[in-house]
Amino acid sequence: MKYIEKQSPPERFIRYKKGCGATFEDLSENHIDIKQELRASLVEEQGYICCYCGCRIDATDAIVEHLKPKDGNKYPQLQLEYTNLLASCDGGQNARHNGRVYPSCCDNCKDNSEINLHPLMPECESRFLFDAEGDIICAQDDLEAIETIRVLNLKSPVLKNRRKAVVAGVQYLPDEWNWGEELNKLKEKEEGKYREFCFVMESYIRNFKLRPILK
Repeated sequence: MKYIEKQSPPERFIRYKKGCGATFEDLSENHIDIKQELRASLVEEQGYICCYCGCRIDATDAIVEHLKPKDGNKYPQLQLEYTNLLASCDGGQNARHNGRVYPSCCDNCKDNSEINLHPLMPECESRFLFDAEGDIICAQDDLEAIETIRVLNLKSPVLKNRRKAVVAGVQYLPDEWNWGEELNKLKEKEEGKYREFCFVMESYIRNFKLRPILK
């Protein structure tokens, strides 16, 4: 999970919100072009990675995710609040629709649940650790992190394997490698995009390359 700094929403989305009868359902059904512009804005804001797992997304396949759920009567005032909107991967929906066995994760798994540790919190990155096997780890007493992992299914075997693959790219580099430069690259966008699972590689470098392996 990577910290997301929210920016300004698209102007057309702002104008739509001010109109009579503006709802997320109406936006999705009757103003598809404005919703697409909104989706593109969220994806660009996040550097083209999923708000939860960090996989690559783009404006054609991302899901507009509500941090506080839009369904039900609990947060109706937040359904069009830009600070409540993120861009998530589809959580394996497309793969399952095509007949593949693919575990649910991220937005698709979260559904109408709530999480108290999320990408809009600056400390979110430090609450998780990733090892060479692609496992996601948190402190035993960090109940918010434990619940977030469970709700989003971040221990999915598919995500674990994908994380393991990216960690392998730095795992066998020599100890004298310029890790400071490597970390700087992971923090920067290239042509507006973060590297896929950038925070996973950053966590692995910091905790297993620059510090003794945790006991």
